[in-house]
Amino acid sequence: MSFIHQTTPRIHFGLGALQKLGEELKRFSKGPVLVVTDPGVLKVGIAEQAAKASGRDCIIFSNIEPDPSIDTALACAKAVRDAKASVIIGVGGGSVIDVAKAIAVGHATGLPIRSLLSGIRASSTFIDAATPVIAVPTLPGSGSECNGTSVLIDEASWRKLSLHSDLAAPRVAILDPSYAATAAPDVLASSLADALCHAVEAGLSTQSSVASDALARAAMVMIVDHASAALGEDDADEDRETALLQCLVAAGL
Repeated sequence: MSFIHQTTPRIHFGLGALQKLGEELKRFSKGPVLVVTDPGVLKVGIAEQAAKASGRDCIIFSNIEPDPSIDTALACAKAVRDAKASVIIGVGGGSVIDVAKAIAVGHATGLPIRSLLSGIRASSTFIDAATPVIAVPTLPGSGSECNGTSVLIDEASWRKLSLHSDLAAPRVAILDPSYAATAAPDVLASSLADALCHAVEAGLSTQSSVASDALARAAMVMIVDHASAALGEDDADEDRETALLQCLVAAGL
């Protein structure tokens, strides 16, 4: 019964929530913003909407692939340095937000990203800073917007390695269900399955606690109850955008 429970970040929920981005950025240092995204999100215009809503000079880095590599993170980190960005905004799925968090640590500490990964990081390596991150998840899935963990592929060994720091957790998350509503049904179905698996994994973890069990249970119930309406199935009697918001909240839990 002895455990630690920490919750992050500050979250805006609902349709049009992206318009809160400029207001939230006032809480951080003035300066350019780097928007990190992937080609698909860039194509449908969501990254540009985020850049416009920020009210600041923005550079968009859109070369994030699924299961991103360390090399991708390094290229993105260079974009942060070149732009002299004071805030990083991750717009997209878990892979995008993972890269945003990883480069936030690398940029603020000046340490090579590879040296910060599990299995490589020396016990003497201390993370004491991270550039502010704002997460705009477009789909319910890994819940990466609510933790300080990044997962990257080390191409030298083809292992998935993690970088973790509570300081890397997004300061703000913006959850707008309208973005998920534009996703292809198979993509959305996969993301809902991903969110459900993460909830089951949390419930079965040997490190679970009373608090995490409550959140995992709530997440599983919410996803199961609202998945049909979120997918736009004809027999669902719930408004689709409401159901999508429920699933986004569940992924964060």
